[in-house]
Amino acid sequence: MSNSRSVRTALMLAFIVVSSGCGSTGAGAPFGPAAPIAPKGLAAAARDTFIEINDPKGVRGTRGWGIDSQGDIIGSYDDAGQVRHGFFWRDGKFTTIDNPRAGHGKPGQIGPQGTTLYDINVAGDITGRYINSDYEARSFILRHSEFTPVNDPEAGRGRGKGTQADGINDEGDVVGDYADEDFSVHGFVLHADTYTTIDAPHAEHGRGVGTHAFGINDHGDIVLHTQPLKQIFKGYLLSDGRFMRLSDPHGSLGTFLNGINSAGVIVGGWLDGNNVSHGMIFCDGVFTTHDEPDAGRASGQGTTLAKINGRGDVAGWYTDGNNHDHGFLLHPGHPCAP
Repeated sequence: MSNSRSVRTALMLAFIVVSSGCGSTGAGAPFGPAAPIAPKGLAAAARDTFIEINDPKGVRGTRGWGIDSQGDIIGSYDDAGQVRHGFFWRDGKFTTIDNPRAGHGKPGQIGPQGTTLYDINVAGDITGRYINSDYEARSFILRHSEFTPVNDPEAGRGRGKGTQADGINDEGDVVGDYADEDFSVHGFVLHADTYTTIDAPHAEHGRGVGTHAFGINDHGDIVLHTQPLKQIFKGYLLSDGRFMRLSDPHGSLGTFLNGINSAGVIVGGWLDGNNVSHGMIFCDGVFTTHDEPDAGRASGQGTTLAKINGRGDVAGWYTDGNNHDHGFLLHPGHPCAP
């Protein structure tokens, strides 16, 4: 795909807040009152099945980021030298996938050098990011063993800047984010070689702060969240040009959204008052918590749900009490049928 000029459009036609309880904030006030929603069941889901996925080379941790229609998982692992590598997992077998331009040095301000795989569609096309030896983020689509660059033309160049491609649908549309010359973060969608910038309503701006677009389904619905500075994480669904705020009522430090399938089921997480992450599925107006039983309960630990396929299976990871990451495949105990 070529780097077309970024097209900025008036994406925000309406802004609706969906929340309840302590998770809501006053951010939606300028646009009218919050849309009412009656939570039907917010307790942790029962009978969940977590299948742990730990790449044997990932001595410093494994994360599951994407899942295809067959239940294959993609993600990343960190080796003994703190270098990140992409992996593809099928039927218990791991295959390492690295962009040849990825660096192999020590971690920097935007994370380890190396490759991360974020999403995979029905055709097997994979989106990912690598950090090169100059500590710059560059992205790609991996299709038929060929890496095609995905780099927003408005992204800054150099250390700590660049593009991250986070999601891809079956039509080949890509969403992600980029850091500009001032290090502020903006979401984007790439459709038919055209990049369109996405900034969430009232998103803060500053170094490492802004909007992350993480998932897109076949209808073009996009889930995103803000990276806060003084506020909390805020999750949004962008559909038909409208932003809808989605706030898990438990998330006193915010809600982040990572994936959405074609049925409109959304996965992500919420942060409690101790900065512990809890996995979340949003379906038919209901937030349900899904926590891996072995996840840690200290600040920076917990469970994250990353992507969901059409069958309702989920890829993610948890951080244990020793701050070690473990990938997983989740079969929810109560599959969602909106």
